[in-house]
Amino acid sequence: MNLSEPFTTSRLHFRLLNQSDTDAVYKQFSDPDMCRYFSEPPCDYNEAVEIIEHYAQPEGKDHHRYGMFDRETGSFIGTCGYHYWDAERKQVEIGYDIWKDYWGQGYMSEALLPPPLSFSR
Repeated sequence: MNLSEPFTTSRLHFRLLNQSDTDAVYKQFSDPDMCRYFSEPPCDYNEAVEIIEHYAQPEGKDHHRYGMFDRETGSFIGTCGYHYWDAERKQVEIGYDIWKDYWGQGYMSEALLPPPLSFSR
């Protein structure tokens, strides 16, 4: 899989973040309700730009993050990705953040679980 290619689930569209997402990323990572769950303090606008730049070229890195968007409305829902990829140990740390209006609606289960298998006889 090419990490730069967008993909979808039934309700979500995943793609690389770009500079047009700066306002949404800033809103997400500067909101006090959201930041109480992050290991980083609230960001300022310039730091939001840096977050996007940090994840711009994912190929070959040990970290990556996709923007998650509602497939019907295009609204920014949050981000999802990984940190600390260790190919030798075959382990990775998964991280995500969902805007508070979308909490409790099953978006991360949808994002992280593979689609159900179907078998035919």
